[in-house]
Amino acid sequence: MNTSQHAALAAGVLLAVALLLACGTSREGAPAPELQESKTVAADGGAAMAAPPGEPVAAPSTDEAARREDVQRPVEATKKKIIKTADVRMQVADYAACRKSIDAHVTAHGAYIASENENNDGHNLENTLVIRVEAGRFDALLAALAGEASYLHTKSVNARDVTEEYVDVAARLRTRREVEARYVAILRQARTIPDVLAVEKELRVLREEIESAEGRLKYLDDQVDYSTIRLTVYQTLAFAPAPGEGIGSRLLAALREGWSGLVALFVGLVYIWPFWVLVGVIVWLLVRYRRRQLARRAAAPPAAGTPKS
Repeated sequence: MNTSQHAALAAGVLLAVALLLACGTSREGAPAPELQESKTVAADGGAAMAAPPGEPVAAPSTDEAARREDVQRPVEATKKKIIKTADVRMQVADYAACRKSIDAHVTAHGAYIASENENNDGHNLENTLVIRVEAGRFDALLAALAGEASYLHTKSVNARDVTEEYVDVAARLRTRREVEARYVAILRQARTIPDVLAVEKELRVLREEIESAEGRLKYLDDQVDYSTIRLTVYQTLAFAPAPGEGIGSRLLAALREGWSGLVALFVGLVYIWPFWVLVGVIVWLLVRYRRRQLARRAAAPPAAGTPKS
């Protein structure tokens, strides 16, 4: 074999080796069909296991998809939650007429009186009212009520922003409801009594927290929707003592109270009758002992040398 033939043979061998290497590289770079299918299932299901080759991929359930969407959904923008309160103290010239005007203003603004405390000490006729009114009519009603004053002592208005607290409680409530749904699903799968009791215990605690959060949200909604006005209105009177406070009525009252005190004392003494029995026994023993001592002295002969009378 001459030199040209040897060169041709070497070139052919090198070409064959290059082709084999190229085929091996292409096979290593391309993923196997099973791996491709597994990656597709993992990407689609998120938390799902890789499906075996040839089996159909199970789509996530509607409840599971809704839960994931709710978890991933950002907290919605919440409208400002402002609690408005006002404290007003004012003097009026005619309490009766002012009271009627207050009722008229409350009715006209769709409000209501939550509580009322009227007091007459002989110098002032005073009434403290707690009025609830819709937040949108708060300013108008406050101005109308203050307009009834002959002298306005104090007027203070407070606006408290509870938006942050409301959003925080709402977010915690939403999270607890999600956990509750998971516990319910676990309870359905429980097979033993200890498992059922353990899950029910956690559910009971969780539902108490949910009810507490719901109550807090309802309270905040009520305070935001209806503002509070604490109104104190009074009229100065010429001093007039209460009826029946003359000298005669006071003496009769003293006699009644004295008799009541005497009855209470007698009843108290009766309550401690065992003490009196014990005292009587002790006194009887002392008297008896004293009498015996005197009798012994009288019966004893006189001592020697003692002159007789």
